[in-house]
Amino acid sequence: MCSTPLALLLVLSTASCFELLPEEAAPRRARFSSNTPTDVARCLNGAVTVGCGFFSCLENSTCDTDGMHEICELFLQSASSFNTEGKTFVKKSLHCITQGISTKIFQTIRRCNIFQRMIAEVQEDCFSSLDICAVARTNPDAIGEVVQVPTHFPNRYYSTLLQTLQSCDEETVSALEEHTCVQHPAGFRGRDPTHLFARKRSVGDMEGGVNAEQ
Repeated sequence: MCSTPLALLLVLSTASCFELLPEEAAPRRARFSSNTPTDVARCLNGAVTVGCGFFSCLENSTCDTDGMHEICELFLQSASSFNTEGKTFVKKSLHCITQGISTKIFQTIRRCNIFQRMIAEVQEDCFSSLDICAVARTNPDAIGEVVQVPTHFPNRYYSTLLQTLQSCDEETVSALEEHTCVQHPAGFRGRDPTHLFARKRSVGDMEGGVNAEQ
C-alpha cells in the first residue's frame, strides 16, 4: 500500500485553480505563441473529437485551460489496464467531454473564468453520469495510473478528477487508497503526505464518533 500526497495535491490544486476565479477575472498574461480565445474556438471547431487532438486546442491558451490534454493521454495510455467496462468508460467519457465542450464553447469563450469553469463542469458531469466510481472500484490499478501528478501542476481539471474520486463510496475510496501511488512533485517533498482518501475516511470516522456520542 502506498502513502500518497493526494489530499495535499487536492488542497493546493483547488486553492490555486478554483478560488482564484473572480467574476471578472482577466485572461492570463499572454506568453510567447499563446492562443487567444478566438484561436482556441477556431481550433476546437475544426478538431476531430476522437483521441486527444481536441484537447490539444486548450493547451497554451491565454485563458489558462491547460490540463485536459494530459488527462486524456493518461487515460488512453492506461486503457489496456482497464477491464471491458473500464475501456468503455474511457471511450465514452472522453467523447462526452469533447461533445459537452463543443456544445457550449461559443456561449462561454468570451470570458475566461466562465470558459474555465464550463470545462470543469462538463468534465465532472461526464465522469459522474458514466459512473467513474464503479469503474474505479473494479479498476483501481488502472485509475492509479491515471491519477498521478500532472506535468502542468496545479490545474483545475486534475483537481476535478481528484474531487470526483473523493466523492465515491467508502468501498471505492478504500480500493483506491490501496492501489494509488503518486510521487511527490518537485517542491513538495517534506510536506504532509496525508492521503486524499485516508483523509476522507478519517473525516467519516470522526463524524461517526460524534453521532455515536449523541
